[in-house]
Amino acid sequence: MVSQIYADYQSLLMAYPAMDFSDLMCKALDILEKDTEYLENLQRRWPVILEDEAQDSSLIQEKVLRLLTGKQPNWVRVGDPNQAIYETFTTADPKFLIDFLSEADHQVDLDNSGRSTASILKLANLLIEWTSNEHPTHSCRQALVKPYIMTTPENDPQRNPKDAPRRIVFEPRRLTSESEVNLVCDLAVRHVRQYPKETIAILAPNNAHGGKFADKLAHQAVDVVELLKGSRDTKLTAKQISGVLSWLSMPMRTTLCQELFVSLYHPNANGDFYLAENDSQAALAVLNQFENLEDFFFPETSEQLAFQPEQNISSMAVQTLNSFRYFLKKWLENRTLRIDQLILLIAQDLFTQADDLSIANQLARIALQKMREDPEGSLNAIGQHLQLAAETTNLYVGLDKVESQFDPSLYRGKIVVTTFHKAKGLEWDQVYLTSCNSYDFPAGSEFEEKGYFENYRALIYYIRDQLDIQSEALEQLRILLSDNPSGPYREGKGTQDAYNAYVSERLRLLFVGITRAKKGLHISWNSGRFEKYSEALAVKILRERYQSN
Repeated sequence: MVSQIYADYQSLLMAYPAMDFSDLMCKALDILEKDTEYLENLQRRWPVILEDEAQDSSLIQEKVLRLLTGKQPNWVRVGDPNQAIYETFTTADPKFLIDFLSEADHQVDLDNSGRSTASILKLANLLIEWTSNEHPTHSCRQALVKPYIMTTPENDPQRNPKDAPRRIVFEPRRLTSESEVNLVCDLAVRHVRQYPKETIAILAPNNAHGGKFADKLAHQAVDVVELLKGSRDTKLTAKQISGVLSWLSMPMRTTLCQELFVSLYHPNANGDFYLAENDSQAALAVLNQFENLEDFFFPETSEQLAFQPEQNISSMAVQTLNSFRYFLKKWLENRTLRIDQLILLIAQDLFTQADDLSIANQLARIALQKMREDPEGSLNAIGQHLQLAAETTNLYVGLDKVESQFDPSLYRGKIVVTTFHKAKGLEWDQVYLTSCNSYDFPAGSEFEEKGYFENYRALIYYIRDQLDIQSEALEQLRILLSDNPSGPYREGKGTQDAYNAYVSERLRLLFVGITRAKKGLHISWNSGRFEKYSEALAVKILRERYQSN
């Protein structure tokens, strides 16, 4: 079924004509291999090629760059194999950079780092040392490579923060998922109050777990910043714009008008001001008094224009209702604008923060595309589509683009909640690493210990022998396409290799998490949903060795 769908899809691409985003590099390679004259022209055009983040290079990128550089020694690659954390869900593979080191004419180790205290760098180096020499799964001993990280010399402009060994804390207790959330949130809030000028982050292994921390912190007297897929800001921005569009599709419906009022002036709306519960209820009661909402939008008498004190309504509620009426009238009068222009107009009225306006701009683009696909679609349907887009931001390039420009230093005294993966490239004074258990950071197929349990996400219980079907298929394809296969297909080999590759990547992810911290680091773990997981082996080793020193 899938092969037929894919064949039809390819035929449609050729008929348009159009190109799949995933085919761009394939087509580029095809051109370079077939057109020698064009290749030589490009080689002359770029006498030096600099490749950044080279640990995330893929096979096809490797082939393209090798063709562009030819036999000239003009390829400069910069990267850190210890920060290759996308291998198991993209085509990236750090082996290309590692193999390149053996053929390069010149190599420079950039081993000095001024980001973290000496104690945090020591912890990261302990992880490199144990992984390289003692990891129980032998194939994972290549997961982290030397050199060890060194502090900066005295004449370096970026000196390491003053060392504070006591700010590295391991939580050895077995916690439930809920109790870990409660503990870490309480510690983070306490830290904000003690160090209001520091930057703080809670790192979770995935968006769902990160959402639990954000939800818990939402009830605390502290500012929270989410950097999660389909983050609260994106969802809230889409919800408010969607609410306006839904109301515009049926502007005479009192219930829609009241729902829109609540969403715009609710405490969670992040507006310039919001109404207290009693004022909000009084304002809604006023709206409910209008038999014809047109009398509210376009009042003909002074009684309709100004709400009287005897109606038991505060001046703040009156001011809010007048502001609400102004916006409703403005949006109604501009309802005939093209959908993207209408959304941008609404956004300018609702939002002042650059992040919200950036998200609204992307939502306007998505709405225009949807309208072109379905010109007869209602504003309500467009609004629902925008809410769906906010829930699945990975399907819409750029919808959460604001996160790529995130600067932690602008959020001092606020708690940032994000994932280990999204934290790459960022840094905070205090970092909380969570869920460091045997599920999220497993030890691999060769580690066995009584009472220890781990399992790979792709090992589904109802699949025979817990085979990773995708990895087995890829292993078969590798053998079929290889000019010199290492041997015949062995069932289970693809599953085991994929599992150990995942373990290696999680070791690097732990390394990335540790090195996000500048001054303080707190590491905790939980027993998981069914309370069967234990402290991650790597974390246990680090805890014992760091504390023994």
